[in-house]
Order: sequence, then structure tokens, then C-alpha cells
Amino acid sequence: NTGQLNFGAGSKLIVL
Repeated sequence: NTGQLNFGAGSKLIVL
């Protein structure tokens, strides 16, 4: 779960 959350957060930051 932690890994998925971390990945999602990073992706969002890159998109922004």
C-alpha cells in the first residue's frame, strides 16, 4: 500500500 501511494504522489507531482 505504501509503495502504491508513494508512486501515485510522485506521478501527480510530475504531472503538475
